[in-house]
Amino acid sequence: MSASHLDADVTIDAGDATTTSEVCSTSYKTDSHSNNAASCDPAVIWTEGVRHLLSEGLGPARFQAATRRLRVPPLTTCLRVNSARASPADLLRLLRGAAEAQGTPEAALPRLHPLIPEAILIPGSGPHSVDYSAAEGREVVIVRKAGEAVLRGADVFVPGVLATTPGLCPGDVVVVSIALERPGSERYGISRGYRLGSDPGLEASAPPRVRVGLGRCLLSRADMFRHERGVGVALVARVYRPGAPACAVPPGTAMLQNLPSLVAAAALDPAPGSRVLDMCAAPGGKTTALAGRLAAAGQGGTITALDRSHVKVAHIRRLAREAGVEALVTAYRADACRCVRGLAAGSTGAGERGATCAEGAGPAAERGPSSGPPQGDVAGARHPPESQLAAPISEGLRRRLERQALARQRHGQQLILSAHTAEGREAECPGFDPGSFDHVLCDVPCSALGLRPRFRHEQTVEELVGTAQYQRRILAAGVGALRPGGTMVFSTCTISHLENEANVRWLLDSFPLRLVPALPRLGGPGLVAPQAQPPLLTAAEAAMVQRFDPGEPASDTIGFFIAKFVKL
Repeated sequence: MSASHLDADVTIDAGDATTTSEVCSTSYKTDSHSNNAASCDPAVIWTEGVRHLLSEGLGPARFQAATRRLRVPPLTTCLRVNSARASPADLLRLLRGAAEAQGTPEAALPRLHPLIPEAILIPGSGPHSVDYSAAEGREVVIVRKAGEAVLRGADVFVPGVLATTPGLCPGDVVVVSIALERPGSERYGISRGYRLGSDPGLEASAPPRVRVGLGRCLLSRADMFRHERGVGVALVARVYRPGAPACAVPPGTAMLQNLPSLVAAAALDPAPGSRVLDMCAAPGGKTTALAGRLAAAGQGGTITALDRSHVKVAHIRRLAREAGVEALVTAYRADACRCVRGLAAGSTGAGERGATCAEGAGPAAERGPSSGPPQGDVAGARHPPESQLAAPISEGLRRRLERQALARQRHGQQLILSAHTAEGREAECPGFDPGSFDHVLCDVPCSALGLRPRFRHEQTVEELVGTAQYQRRILAAGVGALRPGGTMVFSTCTISHLENEANVRWLLDSFPLRLVPALPRLGGPGLVAPQAQPPLLTAAEAAMVQRFDPGEPASDTIGFFIAKFVKL
């Protein structure tokens, strides 16, 4: 948003974006207009075990660089064009024309991605200096997760409001700040509905707040806490301004999607007329991207999409209809671990090097039992032994990890209940014979440690190990569903090597698979780290996978990982 779009009494520095250190001071200094609210750059909070795990896996310098980038949003927004309904060139002309009419400079105009023809990139900018004087001391404090959404470009929705200055009315200009939890706690130090300024001692003892911009109240203070939904504060000046379309696009012609997700779909590269399985398909972005590629080829084909939730299955089917690819997409409610007939959950059956699912006694378990690190031994937990990754995972932990992983991956997206829900309830998966599919996409539930921005990660090493175990069950089923000669893409949105390179190593050691380059190549190589346990990749193998590392200077994406295999 440029300065010209702001009201006269709200100003923002119209100069070039400043450096993070200029805007985001770590000294938590306050000003006269915002008690205990600082334009700060807080450190990302990790559990101690995970901090050590990632620091040793990535290397200290690479981990610190990634941590610095994880706390700020990607500024370039990716719009995926649905080629079944619109031409990327036509949609680009529409968006560029609207942006030029608003005076957008050439460097900030939308452009087509040179390697992903259906992707339109919209540049953003930041951090920017914001003049908070127009708020005259008024402030709305929001919870951390709402603040992370605001940094990605959202307005303030009322469920995310934690506290405000007394007496706010519609139209008031306010500082929008994020409350951070106390270390080791889920408490903010102030409770929902708190009136700022009523207890200076309490506020002084709470963690410093993070200012993210100026907003204009759409509701009174009372209504912000009375209503259950809707926008309470519209942002009018932001520290970070992610790219956004300058005008509305025709329905069904495009959707926002992280660029690495498009790379994963492009890497699978389904052949015209082929049978494709999307094993963890919600919310449906990659499903419709794959269907769009088949539709563009004009030779048919099928996309079978799976999810465990009736509601999400209905959402996938509705998204396919909106995209005009419903004839190619069939969505089922199913547990991806149990979708292949005749195989135990996660097993790929006989003849595949004797491998079993993570719950079984596969090659890793045959190397001998391991008691794992003793309780409280953080150093030993930094790189859990392979046998610990192959140990049985309880059903209760599996369900909890799946819920957590899917919630993190949705990144605030909410599915809409509608009449289509009943349609999803009818779509029970019939199960598939082994080798039924030409291509399989395993975009598995993960710890989502690559999502940006994030100020806090609460996962423990035990949970990362459990997530990697659950992923192996899905991957093993994916191998079973794939025909010999077919291709499988494995992807995550995490930077954890336990869930990425270690699982690639496990796949190569356990099944008749050959690693092939994941193209087009936009990310960097994977981790080698031969000294790490569990073992990772050779240099040649690392060069074939793609790791989107938030710490890389040239990368403006979420953290992501992609590997591609051919079944022998």
